Amino acid sequence: MAFWKIITLYLAVIILASCAQIGTISGGNKDNEAPKPVAGKHTTPSGLTNFKGKSVSLTFNEFIQLNNPKQTLFFVPKHAKPNAKVVKKTVVIDWQEELEENTTYVLYLHNTIKDISEGNDSLMYLVFSTGDQLDSLTYETRVIDAWSNQPLKNITVGLFSHPDSLQPYYFANTTAEGTATFAFLKEGTFFVKAFEDVNKDLRIQPSERIAFRTDTLQLKAATIDSLPLRLYTPKKEKKITSFRYFPPSKLIVKANYPLDKARFFMQSEEIDSAKILPITTDSVAIFHAVSQQSALELIVQTPDKTDTTTLRITEKEKKSTLTLKPTFSKEKVGPHQSITFESNALFAAVDPTKITLVPAKDSAQRLSFQTKIDKNKCTIEFDRIAQDAIKLRFESSALTSVFQEKSNTLEIDINLVEEKEFGKLIVNLSKFEGPLLVELVQQSTTIQTQKTTAPNLLQFSNLLPGDYHFRIVRDTNQNGIWDTGDYSIGQQPEDVLLFSTPVKVRANWDIDLELKPY
Repeated sequence: MAFWKIITLYLAVIILASCAQIGTISGGNKDNEAPKPVAGKHTTPSGLTNFKGKSVSLTFNEFIQLNNPKQTLFFVPKHAKPNAKVVKKTVVIDWQEELEENTTYVLYLHNTIKDISEGNDSLMYLVFSTGDQLDSLTYETRVIDAWSNQPLKNITVGLFSHPDSLQPYYFANTTAEGTATFAFLKEGTFFVKAFEDVNKDLRIQPSERIAFRTDTLQLKAATIDSLPLRLYTPKKEKKITSFRYFPPSKLIVKANYPLDKARFFMQSEEIDSAKILPITTDSVAIFHAVSQQSALELIVQTPDKTDTTTLRITEKEKKSTLTLKPTFSKEKVGPHQSITFESNALFAAVDPTKITLVPAKDSAQRLSFQTKIDKNKCTIEFDRIAQDAIKLRFESSALTSVFQEKSNTLEIDINLVEEKEFGKLIVNLSKFEGPLLVELVQQSTTIQTQKTTAPNLLQFSNLLPGDYHFRIVRDTNQNGIWDTGDYSIGQQPEDVLLFSTPVKVRANWDIDLELKPY
C-alpha cells in the first residue's frame, strides 16, 4: 500500500471549521469503527492560522497504537519530518524544522492510528497555516500509461517550483482511476510532473517512469486539467540490453538503440553480413558456430558507440540439435501463406530425397514439390489444387547448416483452406492527418502493422474469423516505431489511440469501417 493518499475535494470544504477529519476503514464484524479524535484541551483544532508551534496533539475516543509513522505520517508541503508518540489515548506529533512563513500545511495520518483491539485504522489530516489565512485553491489531474492509455494507481504527482527540481513542493498520489487531487494550495506558478516513486524517497530518479505537463500551471483558481499526464519510461543510456544463445548456432542481440548500421565482432573477428539477420530496428540474429567455445565476447560498433558484452555457453547447450519449426498455423494454411519452416541455424543445403509429401487421405500417393532455402528458412512449394490436407515428413539430416549441423526428424499434418475461409477489413482513416502506424490487434497480439503518411483507406486481408481491434500511433518522426518522451527537451510520448471496441471478422466477408480521432 502506498504511504500517502490524497484527500478529495469535498473534504477540503468541511475541514476549515472542524477538528481533524476522519475516514474509517472497516475492521470486521466485532468493531469496525476506527478511532476518532475528540475535542478537548489536548486536541489541536484543524484550521488554525498564525501557527507558530512545533507540535500538535490529538486525543481519541479509545486507546490507540501507532502504525509505522515514519511511512504513514507526513507533511504537505514536506518541509519537516514529523515524529509521533502515544500517551494513553493521545498522540503527540512534533518536528524540529522551522516551517516556512505564510504557508498552509496539511499533516496527513494515513493509517497511522489503529485501535488496540481490532486494529481498525483510518485516514486523518489536520490543516493549519503559519500565516493569517489558509490557502484554499485546488487542482486535479489524471495519470495514464502512455502506451495503453489505462489509468495508473499509486503514481506520485508533484507541483514543482522550478523545472529542474527533483523534489515537489506539493505532492499527491493517484487513485485507482488515475486521479490526483490537491487541496489547500496557494497561488503561483508550478511545473507539473508525475513519477513512479519506486523507492518512496519523493524524488524523481533517472530510472523512474515520468510524465509532465508541457506548459506551466498558473494556479489562480480551482483547476481541473482536461489533458491527462502520460507516464512513460525515460530513454536510457545506450547499451546492449540482451545477448542470448539459441542452439545450435543462433545468437540474438538486443539494444535500446538502432542496430541497422552496426558492425559486429565475435572474438575480435568481424562477422560476415551474410550471417546477420535483422529482426527489428534494435535487434538482430547472428549465426555463429559455438561448439568449441565456452564463452563468447561480442563487440557492437555503431557510428557513435562501441559496446562489449559476453555470454557463457554450457556443455548441455552445445549438444543441442537443429530443429525445424513451422512459421504458419498448421490448422489453417491459406493460399497466401507459404509452407515455410525456420530454425536456429543458417541452411546451406537441403536433400529432397529425405522429404516426403503426401495427401492426408492417400499416404500411398507421392506429391511432387520443390524446395527453397533462404538464410534460416526452408520453403516447400507444390501444386495445392485439389488438396485440402497433407502430411509432410522431414527425415533426419534433410537439412544441413553452414556449420554442418543436421536437422532432426519432423512430421506434420497441414490443413489447406481456400481464400474464402478468410475475411478482410477495409479501414477508412480519412479523418486522420500525418504519418501513422496502424496495428491490427487480437488478444493483445499484433497481427498486422501498416504504415501510412497519407491516411485514407487501408486493407487488412487474409484474416481468420474472430474479434479484432485497432491501435494507432501518431508516428511523428516517421521512424516506424512508437517513441517515448524526453523531458529534457519537452518532448511528449507519441500519441497512441486504442480502439478497443471489437470488430468481428467473418469468413469470406469484406468489412468496411471508419476510425476517427478522439
